[in-house]
Amino acid sequence: MRFADDFVVLVHGTGSDARTLRAEIGELLGQQLKMTLSVEKTHITHIDDGFVFLGFRIQRRRRGDGRRVVLTIPSKRGLVGVMHKIKQATKTGTSRTLGRGCGRSTRILRGWLRTSATARPSRLSPIWAGMPGGG
Repeated sequence: MRFADDFVVLVHGTGSDARTLRAEIGELLGQQLKMTLSVEKTHITHIDDGFVFLGFRIQRRRRGDGRRVVLTIPSKRGLVGVMHKIKQATKTGTSRTLGRGCGRSTRILRGWLRTSATARPSRLSPIWAGMPGGG
């Protein structure tokens, strides 16, 4: 059996409301699923302060016109990881041809972007437009 053990709960309320809900979720996980909610990994924060979830930084900001929008941006750690993979694929001094290195780096980038399909981060929109299937 496979299951996801990472999740986010957004609360329209106070920090106290969020803490109460966290306790209720902890009880539910323990009683129904025989799982424990990790105190070290469970954080309560305001959306304006942002948080990292599954390789993305999620944060609410004000646009220039004053409207508040939620941004989903690749985390620095995620970007560093994919850049390292591309650097290894295109490293000089190997017997790879240029076409092979470019092909490999394209597959790495396409795979990374595919995992980002639901987020479609605004900072990457020029990359998305140029990728096959990128929209």
